[in-house]
Amino acid sequence: MQRPAFRRQLRQEASKWEEENLIDRDFYLQLADRYQFDQLEDEASNRFVTILTGLGFVLIGLGVLSFVAANWQYLSKTWRIVMMLTAFVAINTTGYYLWRQTTVSRLGNNQRRFGEGLLLLGALLFGANTSLLAQLFNIGGDAGVLLMGWSIGVLIMAYLLRMASLGVFSLVVMGLGYWNLAFNTEALATVPLWTQLTHSHMPIFAAVVFGLLAYRCRSIFVYVLASIAWLTALQSTVVRDAWRFDYSISLWGVALVCALPPLCLWVVGRLQSQADTTPEGFSRWSQRLAIFSAGLTCFVLSLDYFISDVLYSSEKGNKLFFNWQLDQVFFVVVAIVLWVMLWQKRSRIGWEWTDTSWLGLSVIIYGCVVLTGFGDKQQINFYAPAIFFVLLTAITLGCIRAGLLSADRGAFYFGWFLLTTRIFTWFAFTQTDLMLKSLLFILGGVATIAVGLWFERQLRGSRRPPNQ
Repeated sequence: MQRPAFRRQLRQEASKWEEENLIDRDFYLQLADRYQFDQLEDEASNRFVTILTGLGFVLIGLGVLSFVAANWQYLSKTWRIVMMLTAFVAINTTGYYLWRQTTVSRLGNNQRRFGEGLLLLGALLFGANTSLLAQLFNIGGDAGVLLMGWSIGVLIMAYLLRMASLGVFSLVVMGLGYWNLAFNTEALATVPLWTQLTHSHMPIFAAVVFGLLAYRCRSIFVYVLASIAWLTALQSTVVRDAWRFDYSISLWGVALVCALPPLCLWVVGRLQSQADTTPEGFSRWSQRLAIFSAGLTCFVLSLDYFISDVLYSSEKGNKLFFNWQLDQVFFVVVAIVLWVMLWQKRSRIGWEWTDTSWLGLSVIIYGCVVLTGFGDKQQINFYAPAIFFVLLTAITLGCIRAGLLSADRGAFYFGWFLLTTRIFTWFAFTQTDLMLKSLLFILGGVATIAVGLWFERQLRGSRRPPNQ
């Protein structure tokens, strides 16, 4: 099934074709039946009702919890437990009953949406019950432990029901719990073992558990969030060490987490495009995230501050030689296996020049980061940002070119965003004259408007028939 935006545009164009007698009524009906024009409004209404119902039930849940909290001290321990468990069981049971119904009831066709909203409310109550029971029995602990346990409970519900909304809820709560503990080393050392293992190996957990959930739910939103969770978790160890100014980190590990994510995401997207079982959009978003990761990586590495104060330290490279973590080694092996698979399938799916470009880009990033830590500091501070700026420019021009060739607004404007942001960053750190900065921002605004109008004009020109 094609995307709703394409079907809506096709329905509009087909109506015009019929009015202009370019197609007859029978052909229009064939298009309407093939692309299910009659279901477009229902699908849009269902999406709106789902979002509205979920938001409404979350607000209702917060209101009920606030009311209970205001009167909590007047209830006995027994009534507190009975009330919490009764509400949790009743809401989830009712939600599941409505969600699994296929027949039309008094609620109409929205009963499944209503049931899904109740299940979201039940997921919210799960965390509230866990927190209140811990307080009731004087069980202490860090908030990150509660959030991660809450997320795993909701994750089990999402797996059992194949519900994307619960998967998104679980991902958001897991992210809050993970980052709550990420920069709190004292709390992380005292949390339960399961929390330490989950937190330490979050890249594997995000890729395997949440990635499989995205395939099980066939949800592009869950897949994108899971990919972002994997990417940020893989790089968080380096960010954490830099934040703590821990100069015992391995420069080889820093280089690895800079070069590995784009390499993995790109080959995953290429292989997904050839798999019949891959849900629609997964391949496209894997490649987009690869470009996004590579662009931001080169952007950060082209900053003089990052090179001189974070990457450069002779102690880093000599103190811990090849001190890679288990997750990093795991994904190195995964990347090698996937690229070997892509090479073996080149006769069937083809080997594109972009594949070679991504391999070369990752090798260059890795090598440049490693050499940065072992070279002369004055020379490195001059050459390293320039090298990564050249790589950033290549990615930028590639995005702009791809946007023009394929009429992809996202690729074009992302490339333009990287270029202008890097120029503004350089000017902001090197120039102190406010009048000069003011002139730069004005010129940047004018250039952005002009480039945007030019790009839209190019798109309209490419869509115009040759004889016009």
